[in-house]
Amino acid sequence: MKSIIIILVNIIFLILITACDSKTDSPAPEKTYPDLTQQKLLTDDELITPDLDYSLFADENYQNGVANNHHKIRSLVYDQDFSDLYFLEPLLTGKRIVQLGENTHGSAEFNHLKIRMIKYMHEQLGFNVIAFESSLLACHMEEKVIQNLTPINAMYGCIYGVWHTQELIELFRYIQQTKMTQHPLILTSFDTQLSSWRDTPEEYLNFLKPLVANIDSQTLISTEQAIESFFKLDVAYDACGLSNQTQCQYFLDNYAANIQLLLQLHTRLEEYILITTLSDAELIDFNMASIGFKSLTRIIAQMYELSGFAASGFGFNIPERDDGMAENITAIAEKVYPGEKIIIWAHNAHISNAAYFGSFHAMGEALKLHWKEQLYTIGFFMIRGKSNGNKADPIAVLRHYNSSLEALAYSLRTAAIFLPFSLINMPTLDDDWQFIPFLTKYWGVDDFETILSERFDAVIVIDRSTRSARM
Repeated sequence: MKSIIIILVNIIFLILITACDSKTDSPAPEKTYPDLTQQKLLTDDELITPDLDYSLFADENYQNGVANNHHKIRSLVYDQDFSDLYFLEPLLTGKRIVQLGENTHGSAEFNHLKIRMIKYMHEQLGFNVIAFESSLLACHMEEKVIQNLTPINAMYGCIYGVWHTQELIELFRYIQQTKMTQHPLILTSFDTQLSSWRDTPEEYLNFLKPLVANIDSQTLISTEQAIESFFKLDVAYDACGLSNQTQCQYFLDNYAANIQLLLQLHTRLEEYILITTLSDAELIDFNMASIGFKSLTRIIAQMYELSGFAASGFGFNIPERDDGMAENITAIAEKVYPGEKIIIWAHNAHISNAAYFGSFHAMGEALKLHWKEQLYTIGFFMIRGKSNGNKADPIAVLRHYNSSLEALAYSLRTAAIFLPFSLINMPTLDDDWQFIPFLTKYWGVDDFETILSERFDAVIVIDRSTRSARM
């Protein structure tokens, strides 16, 4: 009897040990984030996202609305099958300019997806121009020689450092590859600020002098004077910001004359274009040079306001920067590439179809007034994760409120979604959130209230952002 009891005890002990070993060696797998960088389109099940580490709820009616009115984006990078993006075709029919935004400048997921969308729109929807929020003349000069550069060097010669990332190398590689096809993707830009190593007097004059030398000797001399003066003012502006009073005075004494000379050159080139027979390539260069002279005046006016000399000085460069960018885009669309459809790459705050923050005068406002239904604007947002700031500093996405765009998107538990906005408020309650002040995040950090359908035609919400790989 005693031996039987011992045997039973040993059996029970072995069962317990086996159970404990089983729990130790084979833990229940944790739910992981969907990997949208695989070379395939993910299924619905593969797109399901894990729980947040805090409770986040959305109005039931609004949840029903987004559940019945969204599109799942099944990959951020896969470019052999764009079927999950086919919903864009009817939305973009008749659109001349499509704006792709971002509520931060440092999300790898935003970069990946925008590049994939650009490939789709270029290959299947006929968008042949990509225009960056970067230096207008620098990027045009880069486009002229891009086939002779590595993708990394092409990137450095055009766009701001915030986009000098591992992800963007793929876009510049793609641009180069398309140059060997019948439908090349054209690189351009529209900002009234300087962004690259090409923004120097030497580079500008190397581009401009051969053009204006065809006009007359006085235009050539004026161009040399205007460009050299502009870059001296740029140096003076930077030094003035460091409280160098001599340089501040130099700026005040010379900025107005430089603006006047640049405007005279702009007018001279406009007149020359009208009376001269030019090849297609020459016409593009002359138009970009003319637009460039006008854009440089915006930069100087912007410096004047930001230096505090102007009573209306304001940190967001209003109205000089955003008005100037809108003016540049329209001029590029109407004069430089009049037969082409254009994709814009810029921050949400710039592409907004209406004032983004109260008096913030957005570029998109002016574009909407001019292009009306030919403009389509897509904002980008994220629910969790991290991104980079302008100086590559890490930014963690903060908690959201229940009455927010991010809470609504989270209710779908899908890794990446596209939410189109209605043109009119329907009788049901489902879409009311689009037409009332509603919360969302700026840079993933600051909550602000806005009427989303006034600012965007649609939004894309990524469940998790990771920091872009800055070069």
